[in-house]
Amino acid sequence: MPDTHLVGRYGGEEFLVVLNNCDADSAMERAEGLRHAIGDAPVTTASSSISVTMSMGVTTSHNWNPTSPDEVVQDADAALYAAKHAGRNCCRMVTAASFNLTRTF
Repeated sequence: MPDTHLVGRYGGEEFLVVLNNCDADSAMERAEGLRHAIGDAPVTTASSSISVTMSMGVTTSHNWNPTSPDEVVQDADAALYAAKHAGRNCCRMVTAASFNLTRTF
């Protein structure tokens, strides 16, 4: 499969960024880079400037084998909630070890 990357809106305020053939370290590096890029560009309105923050959940399927794309999304969602619980405006990664290889959320 070619190194195609995809971005799309997944829900109200949720987006998916799919990085094909990306290892865990590179995925976290890209997530942090995106978080900083968005945070460094406040939205300017007629009356003020609004800071934007971003929480991200990151997972990969390289180190373990989820059985479906839905499981990968569930894992990323679990990591997103970990980021929110960590105080927001951060990136967290879920791994197989994080859930002892179980996926009951």
